[in-house]
Amino acid sequence: EQVWVNSFVDCALEENASIAMTAIFDQSENAHHFFNLRATLKERSIFKTLSATNGGAVSREDYAIRLLGEGCD
Repeated sequence: EQVWVNSFVDCALEENASIAMTAIFDQSENAHHFFNLRATLKERSIFKTLSATNGGAVSREDYAIRLLGEGCD
């Protein structure tokens, strides 16, 4: 049986904020997984991410990061 997953995460970090995100995808061999992440970072904010994928027929990750001030990482 085919499995289809479409995930979306939207993060907005204010000045001096930080976030760390870990995503682990352990999928069946029939899984089709599409992951989208959008983040907006204001001055001196920090966004860290780590992703690991195991299995799946198709797996795609798309990241769109907007830096709106100095010192963003």
